[in-house]
Amino acid sequence: MNKWIVAGIVLAVVFVGFFFLTLSGVVLWEIGVFSTVDGGKGYTGFNQMKPLDHAYTNQGLDIVFTNAFGARVKNLTVSVDGVDFSDDLDSKSVKPGDAVSLVAVPDVCGKGVRSYNVAVDISYVNSITGLKRVESGRVWGPC
Repeated sequence: MNKWIVAGIVLAVVFVGFFFLTLSGVVLWEIGVFSTVDGGKGYTGFNQMKPLDHAYTNQGLDIVFTNAFGARVKNLTVSVDGVDFSDDLDSKSVKPGDAVSLVAVPDVCGKGVRSYNVAVDISYVNSITGLKRVESGRVWGPC
C-alpha cells in the first residue's frame, strides 16, 4: 500500500475523531454538564421598579429594587411567588434613582436546592398622577 494512502487514511481518522470529540463537547456544554450554577443570576420582566441586586443569604432572599420611574413612587407593595412581603420593605416611598430593600424572603432555597427562580410582583402609585402601576417579573440565582 502506498505511504500517501496510509497517511491520508490516518489523517481522515484523526480529523473525524477530532470532529466527534468537539461535537460531543459542544453538546455537553449546551445541556449544562459543565455549568457550575443552575442558570446563573438575573432578572426579567420589570419596567420601572427594577431589581438592582439580589442574593440568597442565610436570612433568605434579599432583593434591592431601584426606582427608574422618574417620579417618586409611594404605597409600594411587593409579593414573591404570591406571598405579600410588603411589611418587610425598608421603605414604602422611593424617590427617583433611590433604592429600596426587601430582606429575608424565606423558603426559596430548601435543602438540596441549588438555585432559586421566583415570580415577583411590584405595585406602586405614581406620586404625581396618583395612578397605580403593577409590574411583574422573575428573579433567579444560585442558593
